[in-house]
Amino acid sequence: MAWIWTTAVSVIVFFYLLQQFVNLGKKKKLPPGPTGLPIVGHFHLLGKNPHQDLHRLARKHGPIMYMRFGTVPTIIVSSPAAAELFLKKHDLVFANRPHHEASSYLGYEQRNLIFGRYGPYWRNMRKVVTWSCLAISRSASFSP
Repeated sequence: MAWIWTTAVSVIVFFYLLQQFVNLGKKKKLPPGPTGLPIVGHFHLLGKNPHQDLHRLARKHGPIMYMRFGTVPTIIVSSPAAAELFLKKHDLVFANRPHHEASSYLGYEQRNLIFGRYGPYWRNMRKVVTWSCLAISRSASFSP
């Protein structure tokens, strides 16, 4: 029984060190953030009131911070000025959603309005949906 635990811990340590070695030359310039755990990331920092925990972390690390929830890297923006910077000045960088395998199956290879990548096709599709669903004659049918 002890050898199972030893093997499991050894495999986990091996894959962690392998990940660190692979990412050694790929140092990204990320905003500051709290220290996370290897597998769970920063989940341990959030309690029953995550909005209060994030506010406390923002006071310590600044209005823009990097956190990782599991394997998902996340940038947390907690001030109006920083949110305006993200949403107005750098909007094209953050316009796309991350690619998920399920979105390829559900969204026709990511070619629908919800999962589609931002670009001319998406803008044209949005215009067609807006014209057809929110036209004056159509929107009157939604009222009771």
